[in-house]
Amino acid sequence: MDAALKSRLIMLLRWGVTVAAVLWVLLKIDWRDQVRTARGEPMRGRVEVLEDRFIVTGSDGTAVEVMRDGADGRNEFQPGFLTLLKNIQPLYLVVGLLVYPIANVFGAVRWKALLRAHRIEISFLRCLQLTWMGFFWSLILPGVTGGDVVKAYAAARTAEKRAVAVLTVFFDRLIGLIALAILSGLVILFNLHNKELRVVSTGILVFISIIVGAGVWFYSRRLRRWLGLDWLLGVLPFRERVAQIDTALFEYRYHKRTLIGSVVVSLAAHVVNVGAFFLAGEALGLGVSWQHYFVFIPVVLMV
Repeated sequence: MDAALKSRLIMLLRWGVTVAAVLWVLLKIDWRDQVRTARGEPMRGRVEVLEDRFIVTGSDGTAVEVMRDGADGRNEFQPGFLTLLKNIQPLYLVVGLLVYPIANVFGAVRWKALLRAHRIEISFLRCLQLTWMGFFWSLILPGVTGGDVVKAYAAARTAEKRAVAVLTVFFDRLIGLIALAILSGLVILFNLHNKELRVVSTGILVFISIIVGAGVWFYSRRLRRWLGLDWLLGVLPFRERVAQIDTALFEYRYHKRTLIGSVVVSLAAHVVNVGAFFLAGEALGLGVSWQHYFVFIPVVLMV
């Protein structure tokens, strides 16, 4: 198959999956208000909430009264998407919009530190520009990593050590994932009494354990020798390319402060990022506790 045709087909498939996913989400949205009766039957339409009853007006203009004692007390009223937008609280929304960009500033600081460890000098302004470029394309291209590909391409055109610059982009993403797991794990640790939050604790613990174990294995000279990592890298295809990647990653063994600092900066960025989600939820009046945002949104972003 022609390479150009294959590339177009892959892109078409990715866009098809993305469009299908967006349509699926739109179809799952309840655009109209809903009152659920005690028997579990949903009544949809425009809902007027009174002290002792709900008045549900259907699309044909027919109004039906549902007494509160005849509704499902646990989940009796669910506002539709249009009602949520109508009742949005602008203060929370504006604060969230003002806070959200700070996360990308932290991201640029982290990436510049990783570049500096390899003596690659790119100005902070250029790092910030490429970080925003990657963020933009992550919204346009399918998957968050689509933005990383664009960012890596731009970095390769900017830096002298092209291969290393590209590697730092994806290593930067890995550090971000580790920080997400740590953030979620810390919130769970201080809320062990909450069963809902402990649902994902096993997965978070396993992920952190694997990353820590892999890091110790990779950066320990003795373990590399004893467990056969050096031998494995020597027999893999494209040995020269693999050796370059290995050398570039192993360089961070001598920059522990940079790695620790990068994780700390990542935590700050994720706190801002998740905090913006929390403010959006408050603007919509969702009434979800902040702990749920700081546990489940990191998990969703990791996935």
